[in-house]
Amino acid sequence: MMDIIKKNKHFTIKNNLSFLAEQKTDDQVRTLFNLSVDYRTLAIAHLLGDADRDLFFHNISLSAQMRNELLLKHKGVGGKPSRFLCASHIQPFFDAIAAGQDSIAENIALLSYDHWVEEEEYEEDFYYAHFMYLFIQRVEKEILEKLLVNFERSLQGNDSSHYTMCQALLKKNQDLFESSVIELLVDRSEQFEKMGERMISKSEQYLTEKYIYVEGLALIRIAKSIGLKIRDEYTGCPAIAIV
Repeated sequence: MMDIIKKNKHFTIKNNLSFLAEQKTDDQVRTLFNLSVDYRTLAIAHLLGDADRDLFFHNISLSAQMRNELLLKHKGVGGKPSRFLCASHIQPFFDAIAAGQDSIAENIALLSYDHWVEEEEYEEDFYYAHFMYLFIQRVEKEILEKLLVNFERSLQGNDSSHYTMCQALLKKNQDLFESSVIELLVDRSEQFEKMGERMISKSEQYLTEKYIYVEGLALIRIAKSIGLKIRDEYTGCPAIAIV
């Protein structure tokens, strides 16, 4: 299965790259968005199929680079915000962190929207992404605390493993980090189970991301960078994929 996915993704990526030069900016944004997803799928297929960590890191780095280029393409362009540009599309940022590409992660953080696009994303998803973007830029703690107040308000009394994770990182709380990871893994498992029930045939993105949790790999790196202790492995985060 992974060999088929790799072959398909190499073909799709080659075609999409060839289209870029001839496209208008709006179409380029969409293509770059899709390329980011394709590179991540390819990366995970290399990890699952061949245990090839070098190609895994190489391709998730390219996923992040596509997002960075997407944001640069749109910089200074007016018009209605595109759904492809919402801050909550945070996965390529996590790709960069997981691959050790901190400069790309910082560029994505700096270029991403700093406001919620109400028509295109959930408010709580925006606040999670915006917190992470600011956190790696090492902004003042007071700014992050105020952001978490808004994040909590957006939840309207509901629980959020993402909110708990932000608290754990801000407080550098070891126990809260561990419990947050467990919550995230449970939420993620339930999400993929529901997605699988709705799908008539499983997408290549589903068949890869179900087994490798790139966001988790990134959160592990962030936690390590602030002095928190990390277990050797977490579900979906094999040691071979941890920088």
